Amino acid sequence: MAELHESIFIDRSPLEVHQFVIDNVAMWQANVMEYELLSEKPEKGARFKIIHKVVGRKVESEGEYTELELGSHDGLRSLKAPVEWTLNRTYEPSGTGTMLTYHMNVGSLGSAASGGDRLVQAASAV
Repeated sequence: MAELHESIFIDRSPLEVHQFVIDNVAMWQANVMEYELLSEKPEKGARFKIIHKVVGRKVESEGEYTELELGSHDGLRSLKAPVEWTLNRTYEPSGTGTMLTYHMNVGSLGSAASGGDRLVQAASAV
């Protein structure tokens, strides 16, 4: 399992940042080819379909929001996916803007990317 934890300061309010993040997934996330909200609106329990490009391959999955409080935090997890993952993000006021922090856990790449696990392990060792 791989774990990613990152924070970035954005000079906008937490509400503005959060709204942008959930409304523009394919714009700000470079490896997302397509994103479709399958529910009426983003909220706890809402489902979505997402297609990523991972190690040169198209990987399709469905996920859901496990929690969502606009301007504060959200949580997402995979439901139907070749790779299990969870993502938690917080949007905290910081000076004139927002500190966006995300924490992601990703399971083994398995058959989704032949040799991908070895590639990740080798890159991590550098």
